[in-house]
Amino acid sequence: MNAPLLFSGRRRILFAGLIGAALAQAVSLAATAFATRAAFSWLDETGKIPPFVLCALAGAGLAMAVIRPLFRTLAEDFGQDYARDVRLALFDHTSRTAASELKKRRAGHMAMRFIGDLAALKNWPGLGLPRLVQAAALLPAAIGVLFCLAAPFGWTGLVMTAAALVALLAGAKSLTASHRLLRARRAQLAADMAERLPLAPQLAALGRRARELRLIRKRSAALRRVALERVALAELLHGLPEALVGIAAAVILIYGSRAGLASGTIAAALAALGLSLYPLRQAMGVVNHFAAFRAAHAKLAAAFARPLRADSFRDLRLGRGPLSLSLSLPDITPLTLKPGEDGHLPETASSIVPILSGHDAAPVDGVALGGQPIGRLTLGSLRRNVAVIGPRPAVLRGSIRRALTLGVLDRPSDETIRKRLVVQNLGPVLEGLGGLDRRIAEGAADLSDADRVRLAALRAALGRPGLLVIVANLPDLSIDVWARTHPATRLWIVPCRHPDAAFGPTIRSLH
Repeated sequence: MNAPLLFSGRRRILFAGLIGAALAQAVSLAATAFATRAAFSWLDETGKIPPFVLCALAGAGLAMAVIRPLFRTLAEDFGQDYARDVRLALFDHTSRTAASELKKRRAGHMAMRFIGDLAALKNWPGLGLPRLVQAAALLPAAIGVLFCLAAPFGWTGLVMTAAALVALLAGAKSLTASHRLLRARRAQLAADMAERLPLAPQLAALGRRARELRLIRKRSAALRRVALERVALAELLHGLPEALVGIAAAVILIYGSRAGLASGTIAAALAALGLSLYPLRQAMGVVNHFAAFRAAHAKLAAAFARPLRADSFRDLRLGRGPLSLSLSLPDITPLTLKPGEDGHLPETASSIVPILSGHDAAPVDGVALGGQPIGRLTLGSLRRNVAVIGPRPAVLRGSIRRALTLGVLDRPSDETIRKRLVVQNLGPVLEGLGGLDRRIAEGAADLSDADRVRLAALRAALGRPGLLVIVANLPDLSIDVWARTHPATRLWIVPCRHPDAAFGPTIRSLH
C-alpha cells in the first residue's frame, strides 16, 4: 500500500475550485486597479466621480472580500480531506502490519505520525499549494495591469517579482535542510519524552533523574538552535516582499511624476502593486510548507514500506466449537492437540501467541488450526475462534462493558452479558472488577496484572472460543475452574517454575 494520492477523488474538484477562486481574485485585482484609474481621471477632469465607477470600485473590493474566505475554505477542505485519507490509510496499513514489526518502533515515533507529521502533510495541500496557486494567478495579473498602465510600470513589477523568486529559490535549499533537521530533532525529543514520562518515578528511583534532565536540556538546546535559524530565515523571506514593493512603489512614483502621467494612472499602478503584496508574501511561505511536507512524506513512505501480514491469502473459514491444534516450529516443542484437549508449553514459546491470534505472520506449514494452515484462515475466523487470557488485553479507554465487547459486531445487552457470565460461574469476577459501568484507562493501565487477566478471561468467556490460549497465572479459583472445564481446546503457556501446586505435574513434564 502507498500513501494516498494528493489529487484524487473529490480533491480534484476542490483544486479546480481553488484555481477558479484564484482567477476570480485576479479579475477583482485588475478591476480594482482600473476602477481606481477611472475614478482619478474623472476627478481630475470633472471634479466628480460617476456612481458606476464608485460601484465598480466597491464591487471589486466586495468581491475580493467574498472570494478570500471562499478560497481559504476550499483550501482547508482540500487539506483536511487529504489528512483524513492519510489517517485512514496509515491506520489500515498499521492494523495489517505484523506485530513483530510494530514492536521495533518507539511509541513516541508512532504518535508523531498522527500529530507532527500529519500536520505537515495537511498544511501543504491546505496552505502551501493553495498559496502557490493564488500567487500564480494574482502576480501575473498585477504585472499585466502594470503593463497596461505603462510599460515601465510593468517592467518594474516584473523585476520585483523576479527578484522575489530568485531570493526564494536561493533560500529554498537552506530552508529545506533546516526544516528537515528541525523535524528530526523535534521528533527525537518528542519520542524521548513519550518514552520517559511514564517511567519518570522509576527512573528517579534508579538514580537517573539528573542524567535524564541533562539529556532533555541538551536536546532542547539543539532543537532551539535549529528552530531559531529556521525562523530567522523564514521571516527574512517573508519580509522581503515589503522591501521590494516599497522600492517598486518609489520607482513608479518617480517615473510617473517625471513622465507627467496622470495621477489616476499612478494611483492605479500603486493599487495593483499593493494588491500584489499579499500573494507575494504568501509565495514566500510556500517553500516552508513544501519542505515540511517532503520530510513528513518521506517518513510516511517509510511507514508504508513495512511488511504486511499475508492477509490476501486468508480465505478459509472455520466452524465453531473445539479445534485441533498442531505446532511444528523451530525452538518450540512439537505439539498436537485434538479438539477439547489440553496442551502445555513453556513461557519461552510465548512468541506463538501473536501467530495464533492473527497479529503476526505465520509460517507456511508450521501451525495448523482445525486441520487448516493458520496462514490461510481468515482474520474473522481467528477472531471468533481464538481467545487469549493474559495480562495485556487490548483495551480502549472506557467502561468494563466496552472492554468486554471490543470487537463484537452485535453487542449483547447488559442482561445478556451478566446471564452468560453467571451461567459460567464468573458473575463474582465481574462484580469484583466493579461491574460493567466501571471506567478504566487505556490499556487497562489502572488495573493490576491480576485484574487484567480477569478482564481477559471474562472477554474470552463471552466469546466462546474454540481455542483458549492461557499465558498468565490465573488469579482466582473461579477463573481457573472455568478455564479447565471450558470445552475449547486449551493451550497453557506457563513459567518453568510456578509456586502454584496445581501446575506441578505440568512443570515436571517440561523438564
